[in-house]
Amino acid sequence: MASEDHEAGIRSEVNAVTNKPTLRARIFSHFDITSPPDLFSVVYTADPPPLHPSDGASANAPPPSPGPVTSSEPTTPDIVVEPADKINLAPPPKPQNGTQTNPNIFLLERKHRLTSLTPLIFSSAFDDNDPDALKVLRTCARSLAEHINNLMLPANQDAGHMAPKAVRAEETLLCFGGSLVGIKKYRALVVDELGRIRKGLGVGEGEADEPEGKDEGRGVVAGVVFVADAAVSGAVGIASGFSG
Repeated sequence: MASEDHEAGIRSEVNAVTNKPTLRARIFSHFDITSPPDLFSVVYTADPPPLHPSDGASANAPPPSPGPVTSSEPTTPDIVVEPADKINLAPPPKPQNGTQTNPNIFLLERKHRLTSLTPLIFSSAFDDNDPDALKVLRTCARSLAEHINNLMLPANQDAGHMAPKAVRAEETLLCFGGSLVGIKKYRALVVDELGRIRKGLGVGEGEADEPEGKDEGRGVVAGVVFVADAAVSGAVGIASGFSG
């Protein structure tokens, strides 16, 4: 009984500092589970069978794009799935402890069941200031920052001994593109971790400071630019070259 009460209480956990649901509670609610072992059924249940082509559609052509998804999270987009009654899918097996996971999760391929956590983690980190979620994003940002740092001249190294094609951090303009780094707070984490790497510091904690406008990235690199649409930005750049 005590174990059941503990497991049921996980979904109602609240962080004592933020007074918001913990990351673990949000994950359990997202998958509609009450026990850590239930995660095995979420992760390892087989992929759903392929959908039959709709009327008039070719069986030899890929399915059409589902188009844009609706946004239900305050920070990042949520995932939209078809109702269960529209898909020929057998009910998922029940976990051994008798609890039932969210049936809609099994309408997704296994890899998408895990990636469906991305919006939840970002929201938990930046909307709820959850320390565990921020630690996850800090770790991911650190990995990206390490790749960037590998292309740079090491801090305090003489330019005469620089590796071929290495660039100076103070002369670098970081150009980001993609859905995750399109979130300014996450982009700030990447830049902050890059600065910590170059100072020989470990992974930081919490959110990073967000300089406004042209000051983004200053103190670490020359500047930061986010390219939302590469085609449009390229066309504008070409047009501006002929405007003079």
